[in-house]
Amino acid sequence: MIKLTHYAKRYSEAFDKFVNAPHFFKRLWQVNSKIKMLQRRQRVTLTKVVRVLLSKMTGDNNQIGQCEPDAMYGIIHKELIKLYEKMHGEPISEGRWYRAIGHLVDVGYLKSKSALTITGTDECPVIRSIASLKEFTSLFFADINLEHKKDIRVSRAKGVASRIAQGRSNVWYGYIVFDRVSKRKFAQAAKSIIPTYTEVPYDFENDIFGKE
Repeated sequence: MIKLTHYAKRYSEAFDKFVNAPHFFKRLWQVNSKIKMLQRRQRVTLTKVVRVLLSKMTGDNNQIGQCEPDAMYGIIHKELIKLYEKMHGEPISEGRWYRAIGHLVDVGYLKSKSALTITGTDECPVIRSIASLKEFTSLFFADINLEHKKDIRVSRAKGVASRIAQGRSNVWYGYIVFDRVSKRKFAQAAKSIIPTYTEVPYDFENDIFGKE
């Protein structure tokens, strides 16, 4: 059984309203068309996929990954699909999974960008793809409408404190985002980037702390 943090459970329960009361998340309901809204079975799938993503979301910056002592690492979709099966006791096809992810990205609830890591030497660089950087957006939490709740803020803070106490990092290992670098520039990029521990890109910074 996969145990959720308090804040993840609260978000998931709130998002479950999308199944029977989709007007609360109208923009997602109409993600394909204002005439042909998402059917109930699609809404059910979305709530289950979101629950899986929330189970791996960090409390301090909404990123989806695995915090380790040396860095934070992304999770590939195939691993998340396996987690879906464990959490819900049923399989999900890759097609259904990626369609759900696509809906979340298209509506602006989720950021998911492919990334590359550079290893080797300047003379012989090695470019490898890594698990994409996934992150829930402020729009998702605005529509959930729970950020003003004290228990949410306390639960997030406890999660951050627990991570720090265990010596786990939420800083991503140095990488470049795939869709920002053309193939012709891979070699030049590899020579100019030194692998290092670094902050996530500026457009992924979404720290809730220090904000009212």
